[in-house]
Amino acid sequence: MHLPIPLPVLYAGLGGVLLALIVATAQNRWQWRVFFLLALRLAIGWHFLFEGLHKVHSLSVGDTDTSKPFTSANYFNAGDGPGAEMARKWFIADPEKTYTERLLKKREITPDEFRKLNAAQQADLCPDAVARLLSVPDDAAAKAQSDAEAAKAAADQKPDDVPLAAKAAEAKGKADWQRSGGEKMKAKFAAWVYGAEPRDAKFKDVTGDTPVTPEQWLDYIALLQKEYDTRVQRTSADLGVGNGLEVKRTAAIKTDLNAARTGLAKATDELLAELKKDAGITAEPPAPPWHSDIKRLDTAVAWGVTAIGAGLLLGLFTRLWCVAGVGFLVMTYLSSPPWPWLPPPPPSEGSPLFINKNLIEAVALLVVMAHPTGRWLGLDALIDYVLFGRKKS
Repeated sequence: MHLPIPLPVLYAGLGGVLLALIVATAQNRWQWRVFFLLALRLAIGWHFLFEGLHKVHSLSVGDTDTSKPFTSANYFNAGDGPGAEMARKWFIADPEKTYTERLLKKREITPDEFRKLNAAQQADLCPDAVARLLSVPDDAAAKAQSDAEAAKAAADQKPDDVPLAAKAAEAKGKADWQRSGGEKMKAKFAAWVYGAEPRDAKFKDVTGDTPVTPEQWLDYIALLQKEYDTRVQRTSADLGVGNGLEVKRTAAIKTDLNAARTGLAKATDELLAELKKDAGITAEPPAPPWHSDIKRLDTAVAWGVTAIGAGLLLGLFTRLWCVAGVGFLVMTYLSSPPWPWLPPPPPSEGSPLFINKNLIEAVALLVVMAHPTGRWLGLDALIDYVLFGRKKS
């Protein structure tokens, strides 16, 4: 963890927490119950606070050569529990659905047969989901035609001006392309779909780029899926644990499978972007692939975890933050539960069965919530005294 917080400040904060714990215990007649319950609350609060601060910091720094911003997408994509499935449905667009719609063939023909078709026939074979994305609106086509006419008029006034002539030719090409309703773009995309023009892609354990067709990519995904299903079935007979090498291999295959799916969906996005760029179509920057509201979820999680930690440390509305922490931990648990019929997600520490650290910490927060620890040490005591005239108990 690399946070812009000086070490002396961290040490001072830790020392202050320990001192407050000792003073609060002394004020409550040195009861062991008070000491350990406060220690539990402060430890969980410290854990949440710095986990949250690290996530907030990574989001503020963004994507650099040395760090990546926090995202829960990888965790949810790797999870097999009901919580992960719900998160994928609500916050992460399904890459498999994306590339299935964009690669849906209208009829089965060979690459050679596709190459023999004329441009209009090739464009007609473009998948409907892509054709809708590449269709040029009438107003955009009209604007492109108007720009082309203006550029030609300017070039005619100065026939010896080479830059103006080049600009006029470029504008005419853009207008012709857009007037055709994106026919050339559709034909180009269809050429990849039907295997007539393979595209370069990177694959694990393969040096350099590999020219592949969508059909070959889908065969690779199917092969990984079959191997993954076979291994899960084999390890489930051993309470889903298996031996260490077996578990690691299963987790690695699942990672490769997710990467292959998102890679194929990303390849369709990249080709669409290239075609629009070549056509001179100015489009809004594309959203990160397969993410819908995941960035907003990541921001909410980062600040929410930070708020829970700060509230527990300060003893401010302690029981409210305990409930929030339990909700977060239960959702995390349900995303990748250590159930014997599910494979352990990568990475997985040890071999938990039904009970893992998230569930234990959630139970610990319930124990804290059942006791007035905020009135033993925290701002809850001040609020109770000012508003209700109650002393801590």
